[in-house]
Amino acid sequence: MIGIVLLGGGLLILSLLLCQFRLFNYIIIAESFNVIVLLVSLLESINGCRMIFVTIMSLFVIEISLMLIIVGVEIKEGCLRVSTGL
Repeated sequence: MIGIVLLGGGLLILSLLLCQFRLFNYIIIAESFNVIVLLVSLLESINGCRMIFVTIMSLFVIEISLMLIIVGVEIKEGCLRVSTGL
């Protein structure tokens, strides 16, 4: 489980560097990483994985809220440019 956390931290730092610190791109990459962590936590039969599942699901809610805020601000400013991430 510690290996997954270290791998996740490394992937998130790498995605920040690749996305040039743009928040919208970073959130899209974080979403795809969260799906991987959710699948691993569901496959494991350890009791602590339930807590990881609940935590990642709450992160989904926060990230979707941030994405909606960013898109709303861009629409309000009149220039919606949806990036493709990587």
